Amino acid sequence: QGRIVICVQTERHAFMKVQRRLFDAHSHIGALGSFPYYGAKVPVNPTVIEYPDTASMVKHMDDHGVERAMIIPNYGIPDSTLSFKYNPLVIDSLEHNDRFVGAIWVSPVLKDRPLNQEAIKHAGDKGVKALKATCLLGGTYKISDWDEETKALWEELIDCCEANNLIFVLHTSPGGTSDISNLLTFIREYGKRIRI
Repeated sequence: QGRIVICVQTERHAFMKVQRRLFDAHSHIGALGSFPYYGAKVPVNPTVIEYPDTASMVKHMDDHGVERAMIIPNYGIPDSTLSFKYNPLVIDSLEHNDRFVGAIWVSPVLKDRPLNQEAIKHAGDKGVKALKATCLLGGTYKISDWDEETKALWEELIDCCEANNLIFVLHTSPGGTSDISNLLTFIREYGKRIRI
């Protein structure tokens, strides 16, 4: 059981199915397109496969035998506001397809607070199970670096998770503002109130 039973090579990639129930716990939806990362002279798209819409995500799931998926707005281009435009795609996907649960994109960047306030209005919508944030695009998990305004922004998001029984999915990485060591004090402070 669990062995790969079908593997068909195509021009783009191999499609594989497994002989057991398969759930995708972390899939990004929305096509970012290309960007000149790290000052590159030519814009590149580092994403191997992107899902611009619900239908393409469902097709991918069917091709690979994925029964259900957690969908999260795509991010990565260094513009903290860009991923908010994928929240309606997530909400629409959740509304029309019971194979999905999802996360709403929020940002720890102060200028994005009005976008957060709009986004968390959907915290109680069908299928919404989490909020998703990263400090790769600005902000920090390190509580000792917060001013009062930053603390208020984070508290708004924490309160939303607590009130709606949502998981707070926080991206970490080695080094920088998303470094996992910066998240430890955050977890100590808020981990008894919400699931992180």
